[in-house]
Amino acid sequence: MQGIIKELAQMPATPARLERDSFDHHNGEAGSRSLVASFRAPNPLVLRSDRPIRVVITAFDSFTTDGSGNSQTFELSHDLVESPQSQDLIIFADGARVKPDAVDYDADSFDYTDGGAGEDLAVYYISGADCEIEIEKQAPSSQGSVSERVFEEPLSLLHQRDQDEQPRYFELGASPLQAVVPRKWRLNVYADGEYGATWDDETTGTSARNAVLSLPYKQGRGEVNGLGRAVAHDTVNRS
Repeated sequence: MQGIIKELAQMPATPARLERDSFDHHNGEAGSRSLVASFRAPNPLVLRSDRPIRVVITAFDSFTTDGSGNSQTFELSHDLVESPQSQDLIIFADGARVKPDAVDYDADSFDYTDGGAGEDLAVYYISGADCEIEIEKQAPSSQGSVSERVFEEPLSLLHQRDQDEQPRYFELGASPLQAVVPRKWRLNVYADGEYGATWDDETTGTSARNAVLSLPYKQGRGEVNGLGRAVAHDTVNRS
């Protein structure tokens, strides 16, 4: 074990961030713990505890306007909040980005005027409703599908704080290997709450441009023999 830790410490590594486009995305389901993002490590990486985590995951609603050309009010299904981290509300009409006439945060609603014909609206918004975010590292099935939760936080708190001025970090000091994600392991992101976390909508061909997922790490440039087994054993021994 000590030899592996020493070899890992001597491996050249590049500081970077895993951004949202690094992950495979999955829309979540309301009321159940859903896998919403997953990243497979091509080489060993180490999650950094000295740089902030940034997470904003949006709720989604769809509407159809009445085609009158008059302003209409649309009530969102969940609590709408003002977020310092990203744009609170993004609207698409028939796949094209549009602006609301007005937004009422107290009523969780927005006003919009169509062009005189019915339009399909896709709405991605930042919510303060109950929803828990969890990040896990997970071994491949060949190593027993061992997993460990490395971060958890209510999205309602993350969404309403400036994540640069009031940052949240990985806290992974339980062992020298706790922050390590070996090659072929995955970083999985789960959401569990009142709304289904949504990245995109196939029906309208739109995506949540206001969603944010950015995790700090150091990317190793090689492989350490036995690292996957060592991290799996370390995880099991601490569980």
